[in-house]
Amino acid sequence: KSRYCADSIVLSVAGGVSKDEVLILAEQYFGTAQIACESKICDFGMPVFVTAESTKKKQVEQFNVAIALPALERTHPDANAASLISNILGGSASSRLFQHIREENGLAYCVYSASNAFMQTGYTSIYAACATKNAKKVMSLIEKEITEIYKNSLSDEDIEFAKKQMKGSCIMGLEGALGVMSANGRRTLLQGAPKTVDEYIAEIEKISPQSVKNVSKLFDMTRASVAIARP
Repeated sequence: KSRYCADSIVLSVAGGVSKDEVLILAEQYFGTAQIACESKICDFGMPVFVTAESTKKKQVEQFNVAIALPALERTHPDANAASLISNILGGSASSRLFQHIREENGLAYCVYSASNAFMQTGYTSIYAACATKNAKKVMSLIEKEITEIYKNSLSDEDIEFAKKQMKGSCIMGLEGALGVMSANGRRTLLQGAPKTVDEYIAEIEKISPQSVKNVSKLFDMTRASVAIARP
């Protein structure tokens, strides 16, 4: 009653169904929902990124490390640049972390990064799992790649390559009904309206070398929060 009511629910449907069928089912399952919520989103104030480090011994086979770096809220003009940098760092099989840690040195099977954007803040996450004997080398290579971005940003060639990857992933992700349904629902809930494929592509095309340079200054290892779970 305080959260799940009609004025705070988005029903997103895609695929081979008619509007009439959707309306009948919506009435069947949501017709009795309370119209207005008793309370709206809680205001906890502006989130503050905290630099910290935590290490715990657990019953695990591998050394697990998660690193978080401050990033941007989803409505920031440079938010897509943050996603682009994360993609180059560890977002695909051709990324720097995947190539240098897994493919070239065979130090870890699992290594990746991801861009996470919220209403008021965001963070970039980096994760790796490896044998304990390789932990020091893996940590060193991760720090090296992050610091390289922080100091030198990215070349125009790297940016254009990453933009092509992002556009390809966007198009492929919206090929199926599940992808369309999820994207439309998420966009409508968080930003008020869905976007077409062309609008997504246009957003990616707007990413400039200057916006990437601005965001690269957030990839500062002195501000990182690190969590380690090890045998």
